[in-house]
Amino acid sequence: MGYRAWTCVTVKQDGSSTMGEISLLHLCYGGEGGQVTATRLLLNGLSKSDIQSAVVAIAPASEMLDSHQTWPERIPVSQAVVRRRLDLASMLEVGRAVLAYRPRIVLCHSLRHVPAAFVGQLLGRMVPRLVIVEHHSTDLRSATDNLRSALALLFSRGTIFLTNDAARRYPLRHLPLPGLRWKRVIPHGLAPTHSQSLNTGKATVIGMAARM
Repeated sequence: MGYRAWTCVTVKQDGSSTMGEISLLHLCYGGEGGQVTATRLLLNGLSKSDIQSAVVAIAPASEMLDSHQTWPERIPVSQAVVRRRLDLASMLEVGRAVLAYRPRIVLCHSLRHVPAAFVGQLLGRMVPRLVIVEHHSTDLRSATDNLRSALALLFSRGTIFLTNDAARRYPLRHLPLPGLRWKRVIPHGLAPTHSQSLNTGKATVIGMAARM
């Protein structure tokens, strides 16, 4: 039985697909203000290295972005619709997606469903390999954000920060949690050398899309 996907790529319950083995599954918030832009940049870069990726987009139905406009072609994208704050149905969808795609690594941009992805890998007889990405601004973190991060760190093997400052100021950095044994800083954005290509002799406008 085929697993529900937005794209033309068929992913079966036994883990086989028309794209071959999925190396990396991105778990992200697929609505407005989510991690869609960062995930799309990664997908485009990873595809150049022949790394097969898939996406599970998590969001309320009213906020879910159109997959055909959001994600690169030929990337399998599944949705986990959140219907309420503590929605077990969306967690079940995430677990089913992990079982279907059978990824070697789950990159968790959204942290709420990390335990569901962990269970999905266990049920699929895979060694759980989850890495979380901390997208939160340090100054805007709430107690709920910290609690969600702490729970995710219990099930993960490593953490990626977007800036050195965020890594230094991370409020949970001293806790003996499994996900903090391996830490890396991988920034999003343009490398300074790329700015030379913008010099066309005309006025250059540089913008950024982010949460306000």
